[in-house]
Amino acid sequence: MPEYRDEQILLSKLKLDPTNPRHPEFESQREIIEWMTSGGGRIGEKLVVLAKDIASFGLNPADRVMVVADEKESGQFAVLEGNRRLTAVKLLNNPDLAPTEHWQKRFSRLRPSNYSPIERIPCTVFGDARRAFHFIELRHLGESGGAGIVPWEAEQKARHDQRLHRRSRHHKGLAVLDFIVKLLSPSQKS
Repeated sequence: MPEYRDEQILLSKLKLDPTNPRHPEFESQREIIEWMTSGGGRIGEKLVVLAKDIASFGLNPADRVMVVADEKESGQFAVLEGNRRLTAVKLLNNPDLAPTEHWQKRFSRLRPSNYSPIERIPCTVFGDARRAFHFIELRHLGESGGAGIVPWEAEQKARHDQRLHRRSRHHKGLAVLDFIVKLLSPSQKS
């Protein structure tokens, strides 16, 4: 078997990771969902923002959910990376899964009238969790010397806003910088 493969997996076959580093170890899926709405660091509020984005734009095609076959249940998959996304989709599809009436109402209100429940999730299936952990670390543990995700600096963010014809708080500085660079000779630019 290859080290990993891409597959569209039914949402009903995906299980949240009870040992996810975001939270203490839990026994049930219900406990995990409860923590995702009420855990530390305003995670519930961030989950609402994520769910709203998913309801509006769909799942980010650049971020596949990483899974392994569940060791306890045949035909099921344990989610190693993408637990927040999976929780957001589950709560969008079925707000009654939320632990309180308050959260049920919040997720119900996020769904546009034309919302079509997400039934399949684009996943990368790993034969071994250890192989997946390498990619998870590149995503969550910083730049890793350039192998991981390298965040944009202020100039790069401003250039992105510029290409979308949005004003950023740095747009004037960027215009000055570009003007000065145009005045420089080729030898001065290097």
